[in-house]
Amino acid sequence: MKNHFSANNRESVKKELKQGVDVLIVGGGINGAGIARDAAMRGLKVGLLEKNDFASGTSSRSSKLIHGGLRYLEHMDFPLVMESCAERSILLKLAPGLVKPTEFLMPAYKDDRYGLFFMNLGMWLYDFLSLFKNYKFHRKLSAKDVLELIPQINPNGLKGGFIYYDSRVNDARLVINNIVSAFNHGAFPLNYSEAVEFYKQNKRIASVTAIDRLSGEKFNIPCSTFVMAAGPWTNSLYPEIEGEQKALLRLTKGIHLVFPHEKIKTPTAVVILSNNDKRIVFVIPWEEYTIVGTTDTDFNDDINNVYPDISDVSYLIELVNKRFPGISLKPEHAISCYAGLRPLLVAEGSAGEISRRDKIIKTPSGTFIIGGGKLTTYRKISQKAVNLILRELKLSAKPCETGTVPLLKDPPVVDNSGSFRIDKDTAEYLKKRYGDGYLEIIQIVEKNQDMADRIYENLPFIFAEIEYGIKNEMLVHVGDFFRLRTEIFLKSSDNGMSMLDKCSGILGHALGLTDVEIKAQIMDYRQFVNSNLNCIGREWK
Repeated sequence: MKNHFSANNRESVKKELKQGVDVLIVGGGINGAGIARDAAMRGLKVGLLEKNDFASGTSSRSSKLIHGGLRYLEHMDFPLVMESCAERSILLKLAPGLVKPTEFLMPAYKDDRYGLFFMNLGMWLYDFLSLFKNYKFHRKLSAKDVLELIPQINPNGLKGGFIYYDSRVNDARLVINNIVSAFNHGAFPLNYSEAVEFYKQNKRIASVTAIDRLSGEKFNIPCSTFVMAAGPWTNSLYPEIEGEQKALLRLTKGIHLVFPHEKIKTPTAVVILSNNDKRIVFVIPWEEYTIVGTTDTDFNDDINNVYPDISDVSYLIELVNKRFPGISLKPEHAISCYAGLRPLLVAEGSAGEISRRDKIIKTPSGTFIIGGGKLTTYRKISQKAVNLILRELKLSAKPCETGTVPLLKDPPVVDNSGSFRIDKDTAEYLKKRYGDGYLEIIQIVEKNQDMADRIYENLPFIFAEIEYGIKNEMLVHVGDFFRLRTEIFLKSSDNGMSMLDKCSGILGHALGLTDVEIKAQIMDYRQFVNSNLNCIGREWK
């Protein structure tokens, strides 16, 4: 019988945590989720605490790419490119429903930093470092070829271009699937639970006190090893653990804009090179939408309140309009935007030049801190971390299997034409997102046919996913459903506001929430939307 990672099962998860774990992880982003899955698969008892929802921070605010890091060639970081290319190949096989090959165009202009010869050399090097196992080899285009492919691109100074291949990913779903897989292999992750006190024995972290932010309960978790995968929160947590200030990470902010295709549409992703500050901005087709990003600026403000601002938006709009002079993009043309922080290793130089390499730091208290890294290499980072943990605990365990075991089991073969009304496109979407969980969604729909209805007619998301998320993904907040379990916040024309009351009611009923608690969730989501979107002139009352 399948175990259920249910929001109504929080007490049993806490009970296991209170009994103690081999490894306690703070941070429910991609690195924490990956480490939890790897460690659980190797037989360790694992706990994970996330003070908000899983994937709520950096891991859901990326460019949504699994890529080899073509721009790292400029900094001669060949090992990182090679590792990233290898991990990209692994993820394409392990998560084909989430990671999809994507064609990129890099146009070349006469005033670019590098000419066609050096760009071509870089492309061959990129193919070589992927061991020629990329989806397809790159190819060179003439200026005429580029204009035929994308007629709206700026022809002035255009010398040609290159097509190469990387991959898109649903970043938040990648995290959630790792968390659920970790649970199914015996880990005990808990969202809305915050580590607040750290206790040492013989100068090592021996237990952590956490607070359940939903119930207010404080509880203690004994642990043999402590891992901090807290991303941007690492610098602020370090003095609480070690008793001294130390800036391990340099935080940089990146924002992205989401446009409907009627405002900007390209047949391939397009790379825009900014010669002024040496940044790279992507224009990425994303189903019926286009993502534009990212910026890369140092951040020294409140890490709990990270939002796009007008200057970030203006920077991206100006670059895109220069590359596509006929489209005349304006901030208000965007459906949504989002901002995130990159927790990079401390280094000199501009924000865009800092290495995306990872480093596992062991502190005086025996804590393992995950620093740096990128979404693409999370599985390898996790493998390295668990290897260190096993060495620290002097334990033998079976080898890492995360490179061969898929995140999801294949969906069942079922006839979905009779007893319920899930349309074909929605069915395909559900199978890719939930794997064998699709069968449980069918069961939800069979009990209530209305749960098969789309929440928005032009998007595949259905009401049954709310109940599924509660039962199987510890979903507890309607805002997390709109933002992290689906892409309603990013893709719906009203960012979910017209369906907020109905979805909140379904979720509140399933969780047994009071009217006051449901209203509080509605207000929280409205505040989140307005804080993120006021820079593009949107405000929902």
